Amino acid sequence: MGLFGGLVEIVIGLFLLLMADKRYAQGFLLSGGILVLLGFVACSNVTLSFH
Repeated sequence: MGLFGGLVEIVIGLFLLLMADKRYAQGFLLSGGILVLLGFVACSNVTLSFH
């Protein structure tokens, strides 16, 4: 669910880029990107090794 929520936030952020105040767009794009990244890691079989 986080993966799709992140995609929705990125789309909203892209629409907010058309407004005069870009701070809201930056927030939506940043949080959407983080959600997409975490959703992809959670839904895939990627194993992270920090050795």
